[in-house]
Amino acid sequence: SLARTPQDFTQAVARFSTVKTVSQALGATASAIALTSVSPGAAMVVATVLMAIAFLPAATLGNVRGSHLIEGASSLTEGFQALPEVFADRMVRPLVMAGVLRTLSRGLWEALAVVVALEMLHVGDSGVGIFRAAVAVGAILSVPVAATQIGRPRLAPAVAIAFTCTGLTIGVIGLAPPYAVAVAAIAAWGTAMSVSD
Repeated sequence: SLARTPQDFTQAVARFSTVKTVSQALGATASAIALTSVSPGAAMVVATVLMAIAFLPAATLGNVRGSHLIEGASSLTEGFQALPEVFADRMVRPLVMAGVLRTLSRGLWEALAVVVALEMLHVGDSGVGIFRAAVAVGAILSVPVAATQIGRPRLAPAVAIAFTCTGLTIGVIGLAPPYAVAVAAIAAWGTAMSVSD
């Protein structure tokens, strides 16, 4: 394991959570820029491409046999200063890269959901709520799938499949399918995103 003590684990979770939050915000911002300067379709293409790229770092991971630990940073400045060491670690770099790309895509979708419901599918305000519910149902449906991955020494194949499915579902939604198909695709997106978590 990369974390050797509870403190190591806590610090790693906190830092990765921060990276994911920032990436999601950047994705939402990129989506807003794409929506205002190009089109919803262009933003969907960007989200799909990000997910297609995201599985590549995870696919490079081998069996985890341990790695050196990066000393914990206690401030934001120290955290940014630790980035070169994070990206130099062959076991940590793919995880961080995949996580950043995945959450950029999540942020893109979060911003796009409203546009998809209102502008592309014309399902009204309630459509946004139904899309959110579909994501939640998808996440719940992921529990049995994710449970089969616990304790496996190699997660790259499952993560690559989840990333691919996430990108494909966004691509399906970008085709402006019938509402029921869009809801099913969004539920599948929720499942894939949850499995990739």
